[in-house]
Amino acid sequence: MRTKDSWLEGLMRVVLHGISGDLPGALGVSVSAPRPRSPHPRPVVFAGRGVGRALEETQQRANTGPSAEAALGGAPVSTADLWGDRRWPGLSLDRAAAGAPNRADALRAVRGAAALPGLRDNGSRLVLAVYLPEPPTAAAQAVLRRHERLVAAGVAALVATAGPRTGTDRALDLLHGRDVVEQAKGVLVARHGTDSATAWEMLRELGVATDAPVESAADRLVREAEQERE
Repeated sequence: MRTKDSWLEGLMRVVLHGISGDLPGALGVSVSAPRPRSPHPRPVVFAGRGVGRALEETQQRANTGPSAEAALGGAPVSTADLWGDRRWPGLSLDRAAAGAPNRADALRAVRGAAALPGLRDNGSRLVLAVYLPEPPTAAAQAVLRRHERLVAAGVAALVATAGPRTGTDRALDLLHGRDVVEQAKGVLVARHGTDSATAWEMLRELGVATDAPVESAADRLVREAEQERE
């Protein structure tokens, strides 16, 4: 295995250890790219802890689930009933247990799940997910957001070492795309007096309405706000 691959895997394990420490009741955590494009032709599970890897692999086989939806829509996803959620009829406890029989008891204990989309690069979007024995709270998403910052910084640093200028430019593009979304959410919160979660939904709807990625819609909104201040 190459040194960079080992370094990235090590970072992901550190992140998952941190999430587990902040959410001690978690049955599983994971970092994955559920809907990747070039250069990866298939979904990738970078790291898993507890039932995290088994659940990501189950979602990949079923092509549905909270991580897949978070990657596709670019928005946080949560559920209080993973196995009974009507959004994912192809996701079943039986299928998960059959794929990971040694994790069957822990899988049966899973109730809630939360998935947070992070950096997007070449059409692939990293997703952090946590699986719980109870419905997820706002604190669970907050923990994922905090640790996503470490993933973003680490991946950007890794990309920056990939090539003299190309790698650095890609790293800056990745971080800009992430940061501009947060800036755009701030603009919407200030304009409409709403909260961060509602601002995110407004931004996602803007992207859908303009047939543009969320990052592009966010960039345009931030630029318009800057022009208004001039």
